[in-house]
Amino acid sequence: VATAAVRQGPDCAVATAGRWFRRLGAEVEELRIRGRRDAADPGTVAAARDAGGVYLCGGDPACAHA
Repeated sequence: VATAAVRQGPDCAVATAGRWFRRLGAEVEELRIRGRRDAADPGTVAAARDAGGVYLCGGDPACAHA
């Protein structure tokens, strides 16, 4: 899940995290969430519920204060 990276290039943040986890032998699938509507999508909710783990990639200190 690209967290606050959504403001600054989420695809890059997800790609970097994916490469890192694949090198560790993990299977990687992005939960593409770019807003509340995406987060509430039943398919996204089900994928998150069924995941063996969730990694929140990215960050933007400006978003932490919003």
